[in-house]
Amino acid sequence: MNAGFQRKVVYLVLIAALLVPVALLGRPAALSPETGRDSGGGKLASLREEYKLGQAQLGQIDPTSSAVRYVSLGLHGVAVCILQQKAEEFQKQEDWISLSAVQNQLTYLLPYYVNVWQNQAWNVSYNISSQWDDYRDKYFWVIRGQKLLHTGMQFNELEPMYPHYLGWYLAHKLGQSDERREYRRLFAADKTSRNELLPNVAEIDGGWGEERDSWLYGKRYLRFAQDMVDHRGAILRAMSPENFHVQTPIAQSKYAEAMVTEGNFGDKAKAGWRGAELDWRALGNREFPSEHGFFYRIEQGAKAAEDLKTTRAKLEDIAPGLREQMVDEKRAKLSAEQRQALATPHDARTVAESRLAYEAELATVVTNYDVAERVPPAKRDEARQLAVDAERLSKLADECANGRKIYNYDYWLQRSEMEQTEEALTARELFYQALRDSDDSPWKAREKFDDAFARWRKILDKYPTMIDDQTAYEVKDQIDVYRAVLKQLDQPFDRSKFILRDLLDKVEPLE
Repeated sequence: MNAGFQRKVVYLVLIAALLVPVALLGRPAALSPETGRDSGGGKLASLREEYKLGQAQLGQIDPTSSAVRYVSLGLHGVAVCILQQKAEEFQKQEDWISLSAVQNQLTYLLPYYVNVWQNQAWNVSYNISSQWDDYRDKYFWVIRGQKLLHTGMQFNELEPMYPHYLGWYLAHKLGQSDERREYRRLFAADKTSRNELLPNVAEIDGGWGEERDSWLYGKRYLRFAQDMVDHRGAILRAMSPENFHVQTPIAQSKYAEAMVTEGNFGDKAKAGWRGAELDWRALGNREFPSEHGFFYRIEQGAKAAEDLKTTRAKLEDIAPGLREQMVDEKRAKLSAEQRQALATPHDARTVAESRLAYEAELATVVTNYDVAERVPPAKRDEARQLAVDAERLSKLADECANGRKIYNYDYWLQRSEMEQTEEALTARELFYQALRDSDDSPWKAREKFDDAFARWRKILDKYPTMIDDQTAYEVKDQIDVYRAVLKQLDQPFDRSKFILRDLLDKVEPLE
């Protein structure tokens, strides 16, 4: 027996031996004929079940998708690139049938990749839908894009971005497009599509029932995504927690706005804004991870700032005047040019002086740790602990302040409170009626505008911050219509005596 033949025999034996652990590891799950229960399968089957990487039940297996992936022989990336180019060509040629076929092939190749489904859904709902003139045709493609994402959910049971994107696309595209009124009416009447878009688990917020509003329908999906992260073991990877969770109160706030815009007032509008207030407060009390290694809640900001002030005061009391002394010592080491740059007002500094002033400011910073190291030895340990506490509270206060600013948290929370007041509800209804009467009954319109502006005066006196944000510009739009009504009646608009002069000066300052 020659050496070559011996090697072949050894290789065959090793291959046969390796097939045993491979078969055990890859053994698929199956129902036991004796007990009728799931046998569990091998290690790979257990991992697929644990991380929800495959179809959950045998009846959900897509043989076409599996066949396409096997035939590609691992060249998924190459095939996807080619199909993506084909999709772009068909889209330019407005060959919608071929485009739909290519999209199906893309999802067959990569059914477990979020970006494939998300990109295709976005393209269909936002780009392709805009190619049509009739709003009914546009609506068809908008919903088709959402159905793509819903199909993707079936392949990815623990990926929260599917319901998140689905909820936001539904809410945003149907609720903020130029054709939003038509879209929202079509969606409310489209029971077939609403039923097709129901998620796998429908018990969020007490069940879906007959919900027909596009903003609230989208919000349910956003809540579904939150529930997956909070209670179902899903891991959030593709988005920061703050951006992920803020969309829920935004959707509720936009729903409340839509109620007023569409002429729904009274208890319905009040309930919408009450829901927004609750959602914003829930966001403010939700824990978010900080880059500094701790968790924070937006609502902690005020207390953290107050505690920081108290802690710094305690540190200063240990050695009164020490910080100022240390600052003076550092200032004495500055160059004459740096001191001159610091003394020059900001708006009068040259580029070189601004650079020198910045360097001087950095050189004269005295930290809490610096102060702690210079206090008398008997108090040094206490001072060091206060410095540590002050640094922690400073970072906590900064994180909370950034969250409030980025998401306009204070504005939306205060607005949701303000919009529930009787003055605001009545003023909104009067504005709506005045706009309706502005062309045919200008006298009636003027009376309603005057009444609404008087009520808005009371609102601004109670909620002065409303003059600095979106709400002020909404009222300014009403003022523009009011001016047109006065012009139609041949009456002047006296800005100096206008009851909302401060608001008008803010959003439309005189040159």
